[in-house]
Amino acid sequence: MSALSDAGHEMLAHNLDEGEWSLIGSDVSVKVSISQVLIDVALGPEPKRLIQAALNKVASGPMRFKMVPGATGGASKPAPRPVNGAGARSRAMADPVVQRMQEKFGAEIRTVIDQKDRG
Repeated sequence: MSALSDAGHEMLAHNLDEGEWSLIGSDVSVKVSISQVLIDVALGPEPKRLIQAALNKVASGPMRFKMVPGATGGASKPAPRPVNGAGARSRAMADPVVQRMQEKFGAEIRTVIDQKDRG
């Protein structure tokens, strides 16, 4: 998750973190609460490469990864943990409105302007 976040794929990292993971043989599958269209958009060549590199690092042999729609997202889910440490970005990630936009529309945080310390 941290490699994806560091590369700017926070939304994908969040969805994977909230997903339902399963391992059958050498197949790693994550059921997420976004549509197949959003999965196809989010899971481009660079994120696939990062995920595959992380799987190869922890596994003793080659692993296959797939992300599938269908996880049941509930209102009782805890807020996601901050992805990039303390600061404006982590506060934005924890904001309920931002979380709802991410769930509903597949929104992604690209730029954060910290208004907290402005007078």
